[in-house]
Amino acid sequence: MNAFLLNDLHEEYTEARKIRLNFEQFLAFVTYYPALLVAKTDGVVDEKEWSLLQELSDRIVADTLPQDADKEEIKDYKQLFFDEFHYLIDNLDRWDRKFMKALKQLLEQRPALVEMVSSVLYLLADISKGVCEKESTMIEYLRNELQVSDLGKNIAVAQKSGLSQNTRNFAWQTFLASFW
Repeated sequence: MNAFLLNDLHEEYTEARKIRLNFEQFLAFVTYYPALLVAKTDGVVDEKEWSLLQELSDRIVADTLPQDADKEEIKDYKQLFFDEFHYLIDNLDRWDRKFMKALKQLLEQRPALVEMVSSVLYLLADISKGVCEKESTMIEYLRNELQVSDLGKNIAVAQKSGLSQNTRNFAWQTFLASFW
């Protein structure tokens, strides 16, 4: 893929999946890709992780659909994004390299997104039983692969702070909400 990596992946993915996503919706979707890798790291995406992924689907829709979208369209897009999260988790082997390259390009173009991606990683890694060794290893892999030294940095800070899980979850959910 060339300099138009994001455009190419948008076209390839939406054609392969026979779905309709505009480019802005697809960029939001790509932004959450690392969270899917972290969720799948321990081999099982649990109920709490699925719940958070549903919330992320809802946020994409709230951020990318017009204010005057009808309720049925909103419902359909929320389900579409959630279904696509499921699909990607089940098909990481097919899409991983392409999504990682596209995400790397996106983070180079929009460095402000690094903090948001990092926060979402933290939320997913910590939501069940705290950040496990496998999740920490995955986050380190993502940091190296995406060549973003700050990715996951806030995870280590929160772990060292000694905050309770509920307090950390509330703090990060509040922080994440500030990006929308």
